[in-house]
Amino acid sequence: MMSDKRSDVAALLHKWATTEMNFVPQGRHVNAPMPTPQELRGICRGGLLDIWEFVNARVHSAQTARKVKGNLALQARHRSGSGYKVKYKGDTKYSQERAELLERQRGLRSQLEGTKADVKRLGKDLGRLESEILSAEQEYQTSCSEISDLQHKQTLLGAHSAECKANTARYEEYTKRIAGKLNRYKELKSGHGQSLLFSKQGSSQTNGTSSPGLESACTKVVRESSSEVASFLNQLLKGDFGSDSKALTEKQNRIWASIEHVLADHPADQVVRSLAVIGEESALSLRQTTNNIDLKKDAEQLRFQHGSSGLLEDAATAPDLMLSVHQIIEEKQLAHMRTFMVTEQSRNSAWRLDKRLAQLVSQVHRRLAALLADNPGASEMARTLFTTELELVSATAALEQLRDSCRELQESASKASKEKDSLYSKYQKIQDFKKLTEKKQDLIRVLVRQNSEAKKKLEVLQRENLKYMQSTLCSHEAGTVAMATQMRNGVAEEVERFAQLPLHLLRLTSLDSGQSVPVNQLSINRFSSQSESSGGGAIIEVLQLLRYPLYKAPENLLPFAVQLKCEIAAVQTLLDSQHLLHASMAETHSDDLTAIQHVSGGSSQHSFSLLGSNWTTSHCNSGWTNGRWP
Repeated sequence: MMSDKRSDVAALLHKWATTEMNFVPQGRHVNAPMPTPQELRGICRGGLLDIWEFVNARVHSAQTARKVKGNLALQARHRSGSGYKVKYKGDTKYSQERAELLERQRGLRSQLEGTKADVKRLGKDLGRLESEILSAEQEYQTSCSEISDLQHKQTLLGAHSAECKANTARYEEYTKRIAGKLNRYKELKSGHGQSLLFSKQGSSQTNGTSSPGLESACTKVVRESSSEVASFLNQLLKGDFGSDSKALTEKQNRIWASIEHVLADHPADQVVRSLAVIGEESALSLRQTTNNIDLKKDAEQLRFQHGSSGLLEDAATAPDLMLSVHQIIEEKQLAHMRTFMVTEQSRNSAWRLDKRLAQLVSQVHRRLAALLADNPGASEMARTLFTTELELVSATAALEQLRDSCRELQESASKASKEKDSLYSKYQKIQDFKKLTEKKQDLIRVLVRQNSEAKKKLEVLQRENLKYMQSTLCSHEAGTVAMATQMRNGVAEEVERFAQLPLHLLRLTSLDSGQSVPVNQLSINRFSSQSESSGGGAIIEVLQLLRYPLYKAPENLLPFAVQLKCEIAAVQTLLDSQHLLHASMAETHSDDLTAIQHVSGGSSQHSFSLLGSNWTTSHCNSGWTNGRWP
């Protein structure tokens, strides 16, 4: 029942706001839509329900109130009747009407006071509700912020706890590894008397024959690891991996795994000693190989002879072709055996994997049959799905293998093409070298023929040069002596002349920009070092006439001259204005004196002239003050 009343009041309130009062959202809610009756139903509850009923019944717009008042006046006129009635002026009738009016006035005033009290109480209730809403919103925001802080802290604590758990797991793993290494070292220490020794192949220092030796297990595994690292570096330098980053990564991982196994199985001091031993042996082997190199013997083995065509031919012992062929055949057979062994190993591993796969497939089928025994269709579908996925995986693996094989074949083809190109380029270089040697041989023959007659030509040229020297130098001897006598004391005179020059004017300096500038141009007091020969005297004279201080920089000369010119122009203008003023005043005073003399006659002409001259002098003195006119 109460909910129906709230819905009715909300509908009336919505109609009153839209139809009666023409309510439009304003302020910060100017773009918000008009509240619906369902939204207004939330404020029509409790004590506000009676207030909204009163507002719907009593509060109207100004137009509606004016209309109601007009209707009431019209109704009163209709009730009064249309006949003519005489209003008596008796005391009883007028006093009764006045009493009614006063009573009505009191009733209206009481209603007005009640309405004001209701409005005031409504305002207080609205303010209280607004404060409650604001406090509730603030509490809600505070609760939301606290919840978000708690969630953030919970997340941070969870991450920290996970990190702590990971650190604990790592520490436990480290503890296990350290304990295992300690146990391993203890076992090695307890059984050091039973350490295994392995044979190694060394080389004696006298001749290149191999001699057997012994080494420990640690040295053996360290040597093998070093050999693997050396072979990997050689392959990396030769570019055997090419663009196959996968093979490179796998090789690196295998090498690191072997190194980690060596470090885990043997103490660090033994590994270091083994590395030192291997390094010493490698250095000794390198030194022995270097000592075995005999350049003299190799040079003696190089023999050349002149062939029938006149060219030099290599007569040294050529390598045994049969030995080279046998060596190549042995290498190919060894490579074939290795390939065969790898193939057999791959076949064996593939057979074992196939057998294991068949066992796993049978186990999966039995498990599916046991799990889906009640549903044969689902069992058959699961078996088909498993078979399909297995075939898909096998096909994918085969595809990857085929792609790898294709990539390897492409790389081998590219490598073969590169080798072919390199061989062709070498062949071309050999042909070019042959052509070059033929040209050089022809040039050598020509030079040999020319040099055979060079001795006679040199003797002839020597005799001609002696004759030329005797005929030329003897004639110039007298001129040389005369020139020497003239040049006597010439250097001293030139030095004296040069000493008189102002060298500081010739000195240059280099700026940061690389430009060379005379030193006197960098000085602030450049006018003090002017030479008269280059026009410096005229410059000094001009500066003295301008009364320009010599200690100032030359950059201030132009502003000083411009300022002096402006002052001269100002003085000239002032003199011209004074001259014009004196001329105009003299004309005015002469006219006044002539008029006065004409009026007064000749008897007082002399006194008026004296008076005019005194007046002119006093006016001129009062007008000229400090060289300026007021």
